[in-house]
Amino acid sequence: MSKPKLSVIIPVYNLGTYIDECLSSFNTEREDIEVLLLDDGSTDQATIEKLKSLESSGYNVIWQENAGVCAARNSLIRQAQADYILPVDPDNKISDEYITKGIQILDENPEVGVVFSDVRHFGEQVGDVRFDGFDPVKLLSVNYIDNCAVFRKTIWEKANGYDVDIPFLGYEDWDMWIEALDQGWKFHHIPELLFQYRNREGSLVKGARSAENHVVNYRYIIEKHPDLFQKNNREVLIHLGRQVAELIEKQSNFDGELRAALKDKDVHIDNLEKAIQQKDERIKNIDQAVHEKDNTIKTISLAISDKDVHIQNIDDQLKLYVKQLDHAMKSIGKLEKHIKDLESNILYRFLKEIKNLAIKFRSNSNLGSSKNLFKKIIVLTSKKSLQVARRFLAKITKHIYLALEETRVVIVEAGQTTFGLSSDPYMNWIEMHRPKEDDILRQRIDAGKFEHAPFFSIVMPVYNPPIEYFKKAIDSVMHQSYENWELILSDDCSSDPNVQQVIKSYQKKDPRIKAVFRKENGHISKASNSGLEIAEGDFIVLMDQDDLITADALYKVAKVIEDTPDTDLIYTDEDKIDEDGHHSYPHFKPDWSPENLLSRNYLGHLTVFRASIMKAIGGWRVGFEGSQDYDLVLRFTEETDRIKHIPEVLYHWRVHEQSAASNEEAKPYAYIAAQKALTEALQRRKMPGTVDFLDGFRGYSIRLDLAKPAQKVSIIIPTKDKADVLEVCLQSIFEKTTYSNYEVLVVDNNSEEKETFKLFDEYQQKHPENFKVERTEEPFNFSFLMNFGRKHVSGEYLVLLNNDTEVISTDWLEGFVEQAQRDEIGVVGCKLLYPNNTIQHAGVIMGLGGAAGHVFVGEHRDGPGYFNYINLLNNYSALTAACFMIRTEVFDKVNGFDERYQVEYNDVDFCLRVLEAGYRNLYVPHVELYHHESISRGHPHLTKASLERHKRELGLLRTQWENYIENDPHYNPNLSLGAHDFRMKH
Repeated sequence: MSKPKLSVIIPVYNLGTYIDECLSSFNTEREDIEVLLLDDGSTDQATIEKLKSLESSGYNVIWQENAGVCAARNSLIRQAQADYILPVDPDNKISDEYITKGIQILDENPEVGVVFSDVRHFGEQVGDVRFDGFDPVKLLSVNYIDNCAVFRKTIWEKANGYDVDIPFLGYEDWDMWIEALDQGWKFHHIPELLFQYRNREGSLVKGARSAENHVVNYRYIIEKHPDLFQKNNREVLIHLGRQVAELIEKQSNFDGELRAALKDKDVHIDNLEKAIQQKDERIKNIDQAVHEKDNTIKTISLAISDKDVHIQNIDDQLKLYVKQLDHAMKSIGKLEKHIKDLESNILYRFLKEIKNLAIKFRSNSNLGSSKNLFKKIIVLTSKKSLQVARRFLAKITKHIYLALEETRVVIVEAGQTTFGLSSDPYMNWIEMHRPKEDDILRQRIDAGKFEHAPFFSIVMPVYNPPIEYFKKAIDSVMHQSYENWELILSDDCSSDPNVQQVIKSYQKKDPRIKAVFRKENGHISKASNSGLEIAEGDFIVLMDQDDLITADALYKVAKVIEDTPDTDLIYTDEDKIDEDGHHSYPHFKPDWSPENLLSRNYLGHLTVFRASIMKAIGGWRVGFEGSQDYDLVLRFTEETDRIKHIPEVLYHWRVHEQSAASNEEAKPYAYIAAQKALTEALQRRKMPGTVDFLDGFRGYSIRLDLAKPAQKVSIIIPTKDKADVLEVCLQSIFEKTTYSNYEVLVVDNNSEEKETFKLFDEYQQKHPENFKVERTEEPFNFSFLMNFGRKHVSGEYLVLLNNDTEVISTDWLEGFVEQAQRDEIGVVGCKLLYPNNTIQHAGVIMGLGGAAGHVFVGEHRDGPGYFNYINLLNNYSALTAACFMIRTEVFDKVNGFDERYQVEYNDVDFCLRVLEAGYRNLYVPHVELYHHESISRGHPHLTKASLERHKRELGLLRTQWENYIENDPHYNPNLSLGAHDFRMKH
């Protein structure tokens, strides 16, 4: 037998119950691996017998006295023949792909030392953990990579094995990964769920997570790798500082959540008291009934001989009363149980959160001498330092800027969730918004008064649907509160005979249901057009054969048409529903955003089209199957801009095996069709360009051709001293920019330092044709400086650029111009990054934080963010003037910047005035720059005068733009104004 490539090592201590499950999760007979098991002195007889049985069947089992997991793994690796190691705990599971890809990556990439994957949790807690690649700073701050990772044996050898002297077990893998980082190895992340981690009581990891253990072990690890931590001192502190800020935010929000929960509890108690009163009344009624029964029996006994019949009737009446009493008692019992559950839930979460907070903020000042860095970290995270941390963050970081607004804003890592009282808030949201019986009745009465009362034709192409879901789809139409509709079932020659039977049975139930039975299969476009041919409605409603619409969906659409009868297209929000009826992935969409539609079909469902336009453009086109609706929407929206959005979830996509909603690869041909549809749309609109796929098929990248000859771009950079900062900016522009026709104007605002003037002279000598400086001695006013700069440049395009930015890509100006050259586009903004490649700006939402705020702050540059918005073209109401482009004619048309906004919100006001002038503002993700925020001028709120100025400018913004602050058309009212990441409002 040849030498194996990889050794799977499995240390065992009293977990024999799970061993078979672990071994069956991958192919143990592979020729390129060996499997080694070790019993670490188990005391459980069943485990010992299981290992003996495996040994007798041919498995290599090592036996030793109990020495702990570190020593156990070391013993296994010493026996390992392979160059690559994969540790697996006996209660966890791995896939064959993990082994295959781990070997392949290490073979092909000699600089890579460790390969790890995403993690699926199962057992007592379930869920998926997906990572955004490898982040060395994050690894130095928190142990986020499990021990189950493929690594080179040489790492272990150079590290002298797993550290048996580590104070508390459970951190030995973290120490090993930091050792690999210290040795200079690269880490490779596989973005797939190839490792399954079992959550169970009594696990080693759960015991290791206590605050005391963490503090001691973290100190130990830092002292083992002082150079590595010292090198990353600043980044680690920032990362931990952000975690502290999030904890502070959670703590401040918790009181309100708890008060709300307790208020709900009081309501339930009131309901219980009312129920008890009703019970007492019913008991009183029953007593009265019993009394009346006795009198009646006496009367009947004297009056008639057939008293037995009458007595039976009265007994039946008594039974009815008793049944009512029993029902009341059961209701009371349910209320009592509900209250107990609520109290238990509140107390449990309250105690858990308080305990977590206490653990997080606890510190022991008598730990002895340690490295200076560790002292900083401990001080930063200590309970005693909470108030200091608040002040520190208030003055140094972005958190105080947001805290001053009416709505606090949480900055989170990608995928991070915050503390909440509900385990599934969206299911609670769905229940709260589900129409009730009285809502349906009121809607039917209201619809009877509609003047326009549109007639809807719901076109549903059908081909071999799952019968259960097909029936439910039809039922959801039949249950509509708005009744002026027809449902057209266009069967595309289904091979399942049950389909035709179901259709005919429903036709008998409701005459509004029509059917088309095609004689040959023509695919979805032809089937849909067959339905369209017999449609008689004023509007066409698209619906898939296995999806659901809410009972009030058509009423809500009809109400929009009643209020704005010239509307041609209506779309709504949507979510997904699985086979068990569980709702997830709600898409809370913006109002009409044409550029967003160029990156993906964000309209989705429910979508309703005016029939006359739809028939005029020919309905669905053959050859675009899989993206036939996308092609239809692109062509339809070229005919009208009378488009309305209903910000309510009125459509539920069914998720089941092979459905497009559950698997992006269920219809791979759809992406080719969408690319074709977009390419033709660009051609029709006289916007020549290219359409490419985004990573993971999460949308499309649109790059437009530039008009020729290249028009001049004027880059305006305001500055005051800080020559070292400005030099980084200028050097990046002149060294990286490939656009041929540009000039740079530096607006010098009272610089005094010699180095600054020396830098000006240097660049004027180097670039005399396209670099110049204009000085102004006016007090700092950003708006004035922009207007001043405009007067001294001659380009057809303006780029407003902060001096603390740094160009990353060579085609950044091309990326701006290709969109800014379009007549309908106003401001074009970009993706600004912090130096650690997390997002500083990817658009501005009005109302976020109480006024206006950046989206996706702190998330990774590649996102994806909410429905991949980070990487898509997106229309926003505003964008930051730290870096944006606008045509000079548009700048002049809106009279430049309003100089009443000296420091803040000037860009927001400017963008909104451009929007009001009839242009659309646009975020382009492929233009990226670094932004070393506020290096030049510092934080705006450090003095009393600056704070007063801030309040004045904030007040001005709210006065002028209250309507946008209250309802940003490019955001959704169901989304939170207290977080950057498009999370749902609770």
